[in-house]
Amino acid sequence: MLAKRNNPTFKSQLLTLTMFLLLSLGTTLVITLSLVSGSVIKSEIPLFYLEPDEDTVIIDNDFSGKHNPDMPFSTESVQHNIVNRLQLKLLRWFIIITAGFIIAFLFGMSWISRLITEPITKLTNVISDPQPLNSMKLSTPKHIEIANLQEAALTKIKQLEDLILQQEEFALNTTHEFRSPVAAIRMNLDLILQEKAAYTSELLDSLVSIDNSTIRLESLIKQYGFYLYKDQIYRPEMIELNALLQECIKILHEKAKDKGITISYDTNQMSTVFSDRAILQTILINLLDNAIKYNRQAGKVSIKTWAHQNGYEFSVEDNGIGISQEELPYIFDRFYRVDTSRSRKTGGSGLGLSIVKTLVKSASGTISIHSDIDKGTIVRFYIPNKDTIAV
Repeated sequence: MLAKRNNPTFKSQLLTLTMFLLLSLGTTLVITLSLVSGSVIKSEIPLFYLEPDEDTVIIDNDFSGKHNPDMPFSTESVQHNIVNRLQLKLLRWFIIITAGFIIAFLFGMSWISRLITEPITKLTNVISDPQPLNSMKLSTPKHIEIANLQEAALTKIKQLEDLILQQEEFALNTTHEFRSPVAAIRMNLDLILQEKAAYTSELLDSLVSIDNSTIRLESLIKQYGFYLYKDQIYRPEMIELNALLQECIKILHEKAKDKGITISYDTNQMSTVFSDRAILQTILINLLDNAIKYNRQAGKVSIKTWAHQNGYEFSVEDNGIGISQEELPYIFDRFYRVDTSRSRKTGGSGLGLSIVKTLVKSASGTISIHSDIDKGTIVRFYIPNKDTIAV
């Protein structure tokens, strides 16, 4: 509901201020010109009544000294010069006063401009604030137009927030409902594949293909659900780094073995790390999975770690196909996949790096990526040494 009209409108106040400014400056200009003109004229008028004689001194820029008796003296010419001088003085004062009027007018308009932009700037800051509307401390603007604009904008933002929450809730519920049937399919496929000798090679290939697709679907559901889960808490603990890295490598061992890829790691004598185990493991597995997926046959993947004073740095490097410079700015976007033809072959979903970035941010960390086509990719991320963090 728009604001009630119990306050003066912004338009009427602006019009009143502008008219007041113009009238004040105009009146000041007229009065000043009148006073200056009167003063100048008053100082020059007595010269009109001087009776010249041979000792008369003409006070003028063009006439000075005593009167020359050999030259005719003209009272009219002297008066004409006095009038010219009077006009020049008046013109000079008019220019000075007009310039002052213009400067004062510009200062006044600048003040009115600030008056116009200040409430709009405040509204812009409110709309740009990333925190939810229900946690904002909002004040009602004095002007009806700005108040109505703020209420309309905040209403629209609230509608968008509600819509996003509904979509996320639907996605979370959907992924949760998908887990049970997919798990049942996988369990039955595992039972069926235990009797490999009973099937023909063609049927066995089909069953293996179905199993691989089911594994991919299950992984996608887990990743997407993890990405949408906003209420998780970052719970750091002391982790044995060697054990964690070996576990991550073991999970992806078969995938790396199929392509003849070698995975190595160097902890630089760092034995433990204080972090959330589940989050750190998910980050490393996703990065290793990408490094294997987009690597060449018999390629190499290396993990390196460094301990800093206030945190830990990790890097995952491969010598794979690389990423073009044009695509690097979008690599962390949801569902973005580099070269869709290659993504289909590798089974990429476009969520892996997006999830990694979200998890690194949840730990108040930073992440960067460097890549060259046909040379490989290096992903580095830094996680500070912090206590419990609410995501």
